[in-house]
Amino acid sequence: MQENEFVSDDFLDQFLKADPGYSLPDDFAEKVAARAKKRMEVLQTIRDFLIYIGTFLVVSTALFGFAYFRQLELLTKLKSLGPTNLAWLAGIVVIGVFVLFIDKVILPCSFLFRTLRK
Repeated sequence: MQENEFVSDDFLDQFLKADPGYSLPDDFAEKVAARAKKRMEVLQTIRDFLIYIGTFLVVSTALFGFAYFRQLELLTKLKSLGPTNLAWLAGIVVIGVFVLFIDKVILPCSFLFRTLRK
């Protein structure tokens, strides 16, 4: 058993010292680091956007839940707006989410890709 371990150690030693048959460019580590940095920053911008959306949803749900259970006048005023005004309100919310998405995700990613190309 001990002799087999020495043989396998010698084989492993020879294998690790042998030329692999290919060569890496001199700036290989820099390219890998730049790609990793780019990926982490893109993930962070998406995570930030999702945190903003989640916070908005939690706060608005809590406020409407509070208004519903307390029977506040705010809820009755919102009900009296009618379906046409609620459509306008929904459109404004969609536009607001779109602007937030552009501001928090698209613009930082475009600046990141532009700086990494140089």
